Amino acid sequence: MHTDTFQPDPAARIFQVVLQVRIARNLVVGPQENAQQVGERHAQVLDWRWEASGAQLVECRQIALPTSAPGDPCYDIEYDQAYWGGLYSNVPEHAYLPVALIEAVGLEAAFEWLSGQDPVHIINSDSYEGELFTAEGAPWEEGGTEARQR
Repeated sequence: MHTDTFQPDPAARIFQVVLQVRIARNLVVGPQENAQQVGERHAQVLDWRWEASGAQLVECRQIALPTSAPGDPCYDIEYDQAYWGGLYSNVPEHAYLPVALIEAVGLEAAFEWLSGQDPVHIINSDSYEGELFTAEGAPWEEGGTEARQR
């Protein structure tokens, strides 16, 4: 198992870009459904069948990054540079990203900012929250700025 400790590019910044996008999809429905029923049923299902168009910039702002100390709690993020999505059965690499950074900018931006790698290589993006670690991968214990190994 390999553990990476990343140092971000000090000149790199993180921006939040908000777009307003029109999405549309043509649906074939039975005679018993009206437009409102069809709209309600499909309003929450966004997948590859939807067509996006008419993107308009609403807002673009730089996100202030939180300060962090070496003893701050981190999440264990599993990744592999050979991973591009789908099932995974190899032994992953581990990156320990500060909780405060993930909460401020999101997992993908935090990973890319610290590692310089595309976040597509993250394996466990839905299940990283849980046990906390130090930036070096040792179990993190609350109380003080020092993390102690058990």
